[in-house]
Amino acid sequence: MAVHIRGKYRDLWAFIRQPLDRARRIRRASADFLPPDRLQTLTTALHPRRLELTVQQVRSETPLARTYRLVPAGQITGQASNQAGQSLPPFRSGQYLSLEFRIRGVRVSRPYSICCSPGESAQGNYYEITVAGCENGFVAPHIWEQWRPGSRVYSSGPLGQFGYEPLRDHDHLVFLAGGCGITPFRSLWRQIRTGEPSLRCTILYGAASPAEFIFREELEQLAAEMPARFQVHLIAEEADPQWHGLRGLITGKRIRELAGEPGDKTYMLCGPPGMHRFVERELAALDLPAGSLRKEPCGESEEVFLSLDYPAAARDLSYTLLVHQGESTRTIAARGSETVLVALERAGLAPPAQCRSGQCGYCRSQLLAGRVYVRPETDGRRQADRKFGYFHPCSSYALSDLEICVPVNPLPPLPEPEAAEGSPEEALRSTGASPSTEVPPSAQAPSSRPAGGPTKK
Repeated sequence: MAVHIRGKYRDLWAFIRQPLDRARRIRRASADFLPPDRLQTLTTALHPRRLELTVQQVRSETPLARTYRLVPAGQITGQASNQAGQSLPPFRSGQYLSLEFRIRGVRVSRPYSICCSPGESAQGNYYEITVAGCENGFVAPHIWEQWRPGSRVYSSGPLGQFGYEPLRDHDHLVFLAGGCGITPFRSLWRQIRTGEPSLRCTILYGAASPAEFIFREELEQLAAEMPARFQVHLIAEEADPQWHGLRGLITGKRIRELAGEPGDKTYMLCGPPGMHRFVERELAALDLPAGSLRKEPCGESEEVFLSLDYPAAARDLSYTLLVHQGESTRTIAARGSETVLVALERAGLAPPAQCRSGQCGYCRSQLLAGRVYVRPETDGRRQADRKFGYFHPCSSYALSDLEICVPVNPLPPLPEPEAAEGSPEEALRSTGASPSTEVPPSAQAPSSRPAGGPTKK
């Protein structure tokens, strides 16, 4: 490469002339605003920071599960146009919404899988989610009690990487679902039925009892109408005498018997943490080909003490957290049995959170001092983060007093509810639980149950 030196005076004058030329161009420029950047407008429309939705319809699926249809409320924060009737962002089957709540002073979020297909959403301009109710939860009882047609809902845009990828996955998909873990698969099988004629699906769905099978009629109809493409196997763990279907758990032996030999299949697993631990051990015995298993954890684990490498003594202890967030520093309390994220939410710090399963990294924080336990099956950190002391509060549990640096939530606070009574601690005591992922009472594993856990949520 040739370099031409014109001389020190000419180069010096060229350097001095730059701000003069800039000022002259500014004086000659038009006073009109620049037109919106089309690429930025499209990006914001596809990936909004917050959606404002309205409950349009509530449908009961089982005594313990309801499906809610959400439509635009006329305002999508961050978009160039906030007019009523605006189209919702598109999504891929298997993705979820991170819903935001303010419940008696506690600002929390929860991920819920979208259970309608992308085609249905685009045609009707709606999302659907299914919520399992439970007595000892924090958010699910609020949804069941407060959400009615017309209720306002705040949500992220569609998120997540769970789903079918034609360049990566086989044409034979094996769905392994437990409890509410069936919801992302509903979006998948509806999309496959109408838009992927070359795919075949084997569905193994476990629940505590026959009454808790969500979308049971739709699954049975699917198998009856298209038996060559969809094979459905419902497995009840605690069946009544009138149940004539399969009983027990989703074991490796049963997976092999119902889905065939591994090798040309992609396995997709979604369910509560107990099911994940059990089924992953069973799949390990099948010696699946590398890269043939896709997993979607269902939120935080309330049974972290069942993990083999979790120090049992930490379960009933309490710790002090020194939290740096933005320009503020606070000292809060944390229990050894709850995630660091739950402790931060209970203290009113409202850190950013989306998946609540350690996968997305949205709550990524820095551990300055102390020790935390991270469940291996939900440790989604990069190797560099592990080396330099970063962790995900949603999947980490304090093992000592901590000093941490937590990001500030980039989203503005939610509007105050009309009736906000009590403090955050009173809100938690009123439900008997901390703000973590809810599991129906019938789906919770007794303390005497081994670490494998049930196959339902």
